[in-house]
Amino acid sequence: MRKAMLLLAVLGLVGLVWAAETAQTITNFRCPICAKDFSTFDQLKSHIATAHPGNGLPAAAPFTGTWKLNQAKSKSYPGPMPKVEVIKLQALDNGLKGTIDGIGSDGKPYHDEWSGLYGQDSPPIGDPNADAAVIKRIDANTLECVFKKAGKEVSKWRIRVSRHGKIMTAAGNGHVVVYEKS
Repeated sequence: MRKAMLLLAVLGLVGLVWAAETAQTITNFRCPICAKDFSTFDQLKSHIATAHPGNGLPAAAPFTGTWKLNQAKSKSYPGPMPKVEVIKLQALDNGLKGTIDGIGSDGKPYHDEWSGLYGQDSPPIGDPNADAAVIKRIDANTLECVFKKAGKEVSKWRIRVSRHGKIMTAAGNGHVVVYEKS
């Protein structure tokens, strides 16, 4: 009986070792240049910087482009819903540059600009409510933007681009704003 139990235990351990050695790692990030897979976005950034210097990080691609506010799909907007709002996002080496142009509910035009590197404070232009913005990459299609005034967080937004890349949803401070790529 003891030998049978010992044999089962050994076979069980061998099975676990074999399963661990042959298990495939689930990855979320694939290098667009060489198709190597990575489990974190930071690993992908490091790989591109070392294995493909000078190629930049095309991972900003889901966010870049022109986005128009969809009033019907937006659940709420911070303040009165504007008549028109267009966001243009451009890729930087390690971040994004954004411009926001719109016509407010009062008919007056407005313009905001910001650019930021991932993980670093940078000043937004045209936003009286914030003197710093920092972008954090959550995954390939999700960013978190934190706006600060005098070092204190005043606003936090999670921005997600759909898998097909046509819808961008910004959720924060009790608001959900939907944009469509144009």
